[in-house]
Amino acid sequence: MIGAEKTQTSVWQGDTADLFVYFYDSEDNALTQAAFTSVDFIVRKPDGTDSTNTGTINPDGSCYYRYTTTTDVGLYKWFARATLTTGEKRSYRDEFWVEDPLADPPVTQLTEIADEVWMRLEDCFDSEQGGPWLRDMSLAYFEPQKVERFVAEALLRINVYPPATTLDLSYFTATGINPDPNQPANTPMADPDRIIIVQGTLLAVIRHLMRAYTEQPDPQGANIVWQDRRDYLQRWQSIYQIEDAAFKEMLLLWKRSFYNFGHGALLTHNKAGRLYPTGWRARNSTRGYT
Repeated sequence: MIGAEKTQTSVWQGDTADLFVYFYDSEDNALTQAAFTSVDFIVRKPDGTDSTNTGTINPDGSCYYRYTTTTDVGLYKWFARATLTTGEKRSYRDEFWVEDPLADPPVTQLTEIADEVWMRLEDCFDSEQGGPWLRDMSLAYFEPQKVERFVAEALLRINVYPPATTLDLSYFTATGINPDPNQPANTPMADPDRIIIVQGTLLAVIRHLMRAYTEQPDPQGANIVWQDRRDYLQRWQSIYQIEDAAFKEMLLLWKRSFYNFGHGALLTHNKAGRLYPTGWRARNSTRGYT
């Protein structure tokens, strides 16, 4: 499901990180405790230093180590290397983040836009048994940080829409505190243009979700009960059509400001029409053209 944590990917600074791993044979059966000779957990800290730690092999065959040195904030990479009684060696790699629970993350132009898009997606929910595969069986995680990678796609679509522009992120992300004394203290600067790139980024993310749902199983030749996920693509397509129509209307009205239309005036009555080489005579006008 979107945003669910299947494994431990984030640890508060100073807490312990419990590292678990199962190893499987060629038939996808979990190895038992008797199949192992030893298992080591190698952890690389954010500063690049490694430590090798002897893990525990539980009766159910799982390998475990409790890592306690989480003093540095950043990304920790680790892998478990098991030695089997047959002489084989098996390895598994994973990682986790250590974060300062009291630190305020820096606010950038990308995170401002990504947060707005994520707010529109984070309420999506489904059960683990019946939900989408984005978290359960994916090659990568779908996190709010990944939304930032779609901002450039939205910016390109905005700039190529007539009239063509060369806008960057600074146009859509006002920073600072509103100086208006009539506003409450610490009120952020208003940014009415931000919704344009937020909506464009949302559409790019929805297209990504649609791609993620295209590969769904279709069991054949057996009487089974399973959770049907095959219509997720169609559901997102319906949402995309609604959001895309709103974006096109929004973008069309917003782009009018770049045409630099002025307040023109043209006399079409009396003899003013004779100033133009072609035209047709207006009804109820005296010798003028329009």
